[in-house]
Amino acid sequence: MAADKCAREPLTPKERQVARWLAQAKTNWEIGTILGISTRTVEKHVENLLRKLNVENRTAAALEIVRYLPVDLTELE
Repeated sequence: MAADKCAREPLTPKERQVARWLAQAKTNWEIGTILGISTRTVEKHVENLLRKLNVENRTAAALEIVRYLPVDLTELE
């Protein structure tokens, strides 16, 4: 799958959830509220996403996510 080929390691299910909301320009606080996790936990997932996607910032991560991750950006959880 392209996302996992683009990532150094496979993404965890929670990282994929965070990635979906990050691609929709949600803040860490908003993502935490949506997923019911702390902002600090979201920060760690975002750090892992940046590392795994080999990008330096949220904007670059969002571009990779939109290009390569098979996540439905319109479906609500």
